[in-house]
Amino acid sequence: MFDRIIPADQRKQFLITHPIADGDSYNVIRWTPGSRLSRKGIGISGKLFTNRGGNGVSLKLVNWKHDNTPVALDILYLEQGKGDSAHQSEFVVHINPGDLGKHVDIAIGNNGDYTCDATALRLRGYATDKRYETAGVDVTKKVQSVFQGKFKTDLGKYADLFGDPAPGQEKTLKLRVRDMGGNAKYMELPEDAPIELP
Repeated sequence: MFDRIIPADQRKQFLITHPIADGDSYNVIRWTPGSRLSRKGIGISGKLFTNRGGNGVSLKLVNWKHDNTPVALDILYLEQGKGDSAHQSEFVVHINPGDLGKHVDIAIGNNGDYTCDATALRLRGYATDKRYETAGVDVTKKVQSVFQGKFKTDLGKYADLFGDPAPGQEKTLKLRVRDMGGNAKYMELPEDAPIELP
């Protein structure tokens, strides 16, 4: 299914799965890092594809710092792939030293529909002694000023529109949007990507 998108020499790096065909259920990958990493800072980077057709998938990362206190690290929603290609997203999540829990869950689910979408996921983890500090800024008003109310809005170069709050660092645009039914969805776009509504 992903043969034309993922090069042959990289296919073994990806987990290929179908999220459970139930809008309220998830396929869960649980990572238990162990005591050796408990005081380390952790970076988790990932690349996610979903097949064309269907309704897309969601990805949630949850840090279980305490057994009864899950902390959502990131939530991504990928709409269905278009044309002959799959929809894709890349993400990076950081956990600062001392904040890593007993488990980290990566949950893959459907985008609120019973259609089942094939998904390819690659994860990589990194350990460090350094804290990660983000220099994020609120750009809500600027996004609203250029949003055209269309399915796709090209924002151009983010640095030209928003300035550059963290020179030399990878930046993403996080959005919280509501669909016609009033349901909130969260999106994270790589730098300079257009807004494509789910």
